[in-house]
Amino acid sequence: METDQIDELMVANFEVQSRYLKRTVRIDLYNTNAESENSSLLLVNDGQDLVSMDFNGILRKLKLKPLIIAAIHCSDDRKHEYGMSVGPDYKGWGSKAGAYENFIIKELLPFLQ
Repeated sequence: METDQIDELMVANFEVQSRYLKRTVRIDLYNTNAESENSSLLLVNDGQDLVSMDFNGILRKLKLKPLIIAAIHCSDDRKHEYGMSVGPDYKGWGSKAGAYENFIIKELLPFLQ
């Protein structure tokens, strides 16, 4: 785990081994108020893009209630991991969406708790 503090914004980087996705998933946790025990949680897909968006700067400008953002980095197979968990779309994309849902519910959320 790496942790950076930028103008009172805590950012921690984790890697979670997922048996459902059969890969290591990188998670960047942004915490707008590290001392609060009553924070809301926001999950963000394509979390690797938040750095190029200057997400730290965006969060610093906003006046948010205590919030933890879990920025989930995608894999090279993102078209298959994102989608409806009931099955792939007409192009065959989303074939791993059920596994992604299981990762979120059974692995990521317990890890974050």
